[in-house]
Amino acid sequence: MFAKYDELQRQEEAKYKQLLGDARWKELRISILKRDCTKCANCGANRNLQVHHKQYHVCSTTGKWKAPWEYHTKYLVTLCVNCHKTGNAKFKLPVFEIKKSTANRLQSPNLILH
Repeated sequence: MFAKYDELQRQEEAKYKQLLGDARWKELRISILKRDCTKCANCGANRNLQVHHKQYHVCSTTGKWKAPWEYHTKYLVTLCVNCHKTGNAKFKLPVFEIKKSTANRLQSPNLILH
């Protein structure tokens, strides 16, 4: 049972890494790095920087996860590799269920407990 889960996890991570190669993510990533003055928001480091999603969103009707570039900039922050790893190990990243209105805008997100 765990082996099957681990394999699914690896497949999802591979898909996500592929999305991070998309030009739309690269453009948004650069804008977040610039906004944060190319420094880790936690420790101030200016090397080995990554853009961290503070939370993830999944559509309540389709079950589809938002693409990395579809997030509002308030949900993104620049972190160095060390702070990113430490934070991810220390804190569980929240996942919110979102509903789309008829205008295709986000309504209030609901926390999904795993």
